[in-house]
Amino acid sequence: MARRRRKESISEIGLKLVAVVMMWLVFSGTITGQDILYLALVLIAVAVGVILTVIWWRKRSQSHNAKTVHSNQARQSSPQIEPHPEKLATQAPVSPSQPVRGMQVGRDGEWSLSLLQRLEWRVFEKLVVDYFAARGMPAQLTSNGADGGVDITVTSATTNLHHTIYVQCKAWKKQPVGVKPVRELYGVMAADKASLGWLINTGGFTNDAIQFADSIKELRLIDGRQFLKMIGKLSPEQQAGLLRKATAGDYTTPTCPSCDVKMVERRGKQVGAKPFWGCRSFPRCRQTMKMANSLKASRGKGNPSID
Repeated sequence: MARRRRKESISEIGLKLVAVVMMWLVFSGTITGQDILYLALVLIAVAVGVILTVIWWRKRSQSHNAKTVHSNQARQSSPQIEPHPEKLATQAPVSPSQPVRGMQVGRDGEWSLSLLQRLEWRVFEKLVVDYFAARGMPAQLTSNGADGGVDITVTSATTNLHHTIYVQCKAWKKQPVGVKPVRELYGVMAADKASLGWLINTGGFTNDAIQFADSIKELRLIDGRQFLKMIGKLSPEQQAGLLRKATAGDYTTPTCPSCDVKMVERRGKQVGAKPFWGCRSFPRCRQTMKMANSLKASRGKGNPSID
């Protein structure tokens, strides 16, 4: 096969034309040898300038490409956080017993909004911790008692980046979370310079809370249905594992926020008094909770709810 002839570049054609013109000028006697020397020096100077310009332009392009690659690597190494959840006010009504699409059926039943809202507040907090662990993000509960608006701290470290997420959990089934807890969470975030703040509730949020969170890109409000969708993105084995762990043992009787032990049913001495939850450590601990509100969020540590 014949070798294909290489196409000449514009610069090569230009040099050949210059050489032809110079040879014509020399043989025709138009210019002298001294003129040829001057012309050669000028051409050399122009060539050097062109070479230096090309070298500078290549270095500039390489520097720009290196910055682009570094930026892409940093963006890829950032923790993959769920997108801002859909607002509860714009969601279609959902039956509490209706399982969320994508949920994995486990040995003890299946994930549903009804099941999520039956979890007592401490079990719900542990479920959130286990969810982050399933995603490979170390998380730990804060100490018992008043926690300054933070129930869980989550860390995500990469080669050059370190992220801290503050999480506040609420198990408020009927009463939507208002703007006050959201402001408190943001205040702690700002003071500690946390990267992100999540407030996760088994129920919903008021319009004021949603509007406040919308104005701050580091804040995310996640309602019960959205949290179930996040669980649904895990593998079937991880979903079933979370379900088995959350529903093991007594997962509906509330935990005392002061003593971290299961509460017991008590009744007042008055005739017709309604039952309520009381701490096992009474009279040392006088923590109580309304029976109707026992599965919701709480005072103090994310804690017994006021519905």
